[in-house]
Amino acid sequence: MRNIKKKHYVFGAIIIVLFLLLFFLSSIIKNYIVKNSEELIGRKLQLEELHINYLKVQITARNFTLYEENKKDTFVYFSEFLLNYDPWKMIRNEYAVSQIRLVNPYVYIQQNGETFNFDDLIPPADSAQVPQDTIASEEENVKFSIRNIDLQNGEFLYFDKQIDNLLEFDNLNLELPLIAWDSRSSEMGVQFSIGENGLVHIDAEINQQDAQYNINFGTEDIQLSSFTNYLKDYVHISDFKGLLQSEISIKGDLKQVDHIFISGSIGIDSLGIIDDKGETLFAAKSVSTLLDSIDLENNRFIIDKIHVDRPIISVVLNKEMTNWESFLIPILSDTLESASADSIATETIEEEPLFYKIDTISINTGQILLTDNTLNREFKYSLKDIEVQINDLYEKNDQIPLNFSIGFNNEGKYTAETFFSINNPKNFTYKGIISKIDLHSFSPYTEYYLGYPIVSGLFNYDCEVKMTPQKLKNDNHILVEEMEFGKNTKDATAVKLPVKLALYLIKDANDNVEIDLPVTGNPSEPGFKLGPLIWKTFGKFIVKTATQPFASLAKLVGTHPEELEMIPFDYTQDSLMNDQRKVLDKIAQILTKKEDLIFSFRQEVSVEDELMLLAEKRVKSIYITEKTPANITNWKQVSDNDEKFIKYFTKLSADTTNAYVKQKYYNQIPETELKAEFEALYKNRNDSIHQYLIKNKLCSESSIKISNVDFANMPQELKNPGFRVEVSVK
Repeated sequence: MRNIKKKHYVFGAIIIVLFLLLFFLSSIIKNYIVKNSEELIGRKLQLEELHINYLKVQITARNFTLYEENKKDTFVYFSEFLLNYDPWKMIRNEYAVSQIRLVNPYVYIQQNGETFNFDDLIPPADSAQVPQDTIASEEENVKFSIRNIDLQNGEFLYFDKQIDNLLEFDNLNLELPLIAWDSRSSEMGVQFSIGENGLVHIDAEINQQDAQYNINFGTEDIQLSSFTNYLKDYVHISDFKGLLQSEISIKGDLKQVDHIFISGSIGIDSLGIIDDKGETLFAAKSVSTLLDSIDLENNRFIIDKIHVDRPIISVVLNKEMTNWESFLIPILSDTLESASADSIATETIEEEPLFYKIDTISINTGQILLTDNTLNREFKYSLKDIEVQINDLYEKNDQIPLNFSIGFNNEGKYTAETFFSINNPKNFTYKGIISKIDLHSFSPYTEYYLGYPIVSGLFNYDCEVKMTPQKLKNDNHILVEEMEFGKNTKDATAVKLPVKLALYLIKDANDNVEIDLPVTGNPSEPGFKLGPLIWKTFGKFIVKTATQPFASLAKLVGTHPEELEMIPFDYTQDSLMNDQRKVLDKIAQILTKKEDLIFSFRQEVSVEDELMLLAEKRVKSIYITEKTPANITNWKQVSDNDEKFIKYFTKLSADTTNAYVKQKYYNQIPETELKAEFEALYKNRNDSIHQYLIKNKLCSESSIKISNVDFANMPQELKNPGFRVEVSVK
């Protein structure tokens, strides 16, 4: 009996010891881990509670903290971790977990180049090697299942030290009903916050039996500014603003990795791109894309709609480069380097041909802000109320419709309709109308290039283009209403071309400039470009009008340009003849229609020839007066071979040299008298032109200008008596 009681005591003591051991085991394990953590894993850790429920086979840990190497900052933390293990399934050689719950987890990851703040926790690569045959045998025999995975209110921080960028993922929530080795399907739900108001949710369903998966991914109000620093290696940017919205569905095959279909919508609200100078390059109320289907395996991209609402684009032209070129310098540099490297390679890789289609591209209430700092003064202009719509955009469509309208700075509108082809750009039709553009805004350009500001004027332009690969027909109708230039600004950059005069000359009776400019060509010719061809044709027209103004003026009065350009005189002529008055009458008639014109008359003459003929006129006129020869009333009727005149002149002149007869006339008259007579003649001619136009034809004094030539340096071709006429505008 005593032995039986003794056995009972021993058994009871063992039970008590086991009970006490199990009861305090969690505390023992917790204290051991906390006390020896630095020896075990090389890091300090804290654990407030550790409980083991032996009946439920459940482990609960609370307020766990794993510190950084500095023993101060937190690396990992959670307020509660619960794990329920199902030991009965081990009978079927299956490791089964019935529940995992993680509450308030916190993880801080820091990267500095190729190093991370957890590198010291990773054992050397060769320290944990396991024979491959052991792994294979375990994979063949072991089954597992994990149910009811639940992560609540997690926080994940990722700091990239090299670019000084912190990403924060808050309110991480995960619901995963089942992960199993042999399950037919699994479902997962993840939800977490990024930034102040950003939200991400992921729902996934995996059908292991059919090897298919379906993932639904969505975001709400994700702040893009968190990713700004990652863009600085590619563009010169200081901020990337916007809130990302998305609902994406991804379907795929577990066996064929590239067999992926994507559909859904992606949008950005309150988008803003700020360059490294703090200037806004692009902004929009929203940018949205509706994806019909993207088949990555077959390179097929079908998009229902791309819509941009209220975009604002800022374009600044500086002398060195535009603001967009400055923004894209890193990309442009990389592109040039890549192009150089690609030019060396000769091997090509065949890929599945790309197919894309976009049903609609639309822009609503857009605006472009233009600033030009390349002129003598700043030019600022805005294109507003921009509406654009493109339909059925795909490569094989040869008639892609594009419609747009643009409002201009003060007033005016541009509307256009066009059809184009991506596959064959030379199949192109266009019809556009620009109406009522206020031209005075463009004064910085006219001052820079022409030297005159535009003080008023409305620009209208109708353009129609029909182009095939072999033929171009382009009709241009330009109407400029009541355009007026101001006073000369003396800009040193202005070209010495009388463009102001040209535009004035082609004005009609209503003070408008109306031009029809047809252009034809062959698009297949080398170097063909439509835009430069139109401007070249227009430029030729303006230059021709500016350099040959009398061609336009002659049409006003029904005469030839040559008649207006030069008014010939006879030597010694001192008054106007009838033919000369007719030319001046036409000039006066032009001035009644073009009051702002200035006609300049410059008298040209050979002084030597004129003096010789004045001497001859004096001698022969004296002969007529003294001898009164029969039937001779004008000195020009007296021939040098007239015997009576020769006899008279021989007695009159004591000159016996071999000088020719006209020189003898010149020698007969005192030089001072001849020069005085020439000056009087020159003045009379000028006065005759001036008085006829001012007094007889009542032309304005400001419209008539009489000028003299430089006798000493006058070229030979100007040594013909008469008036050369030039025209300019006031």
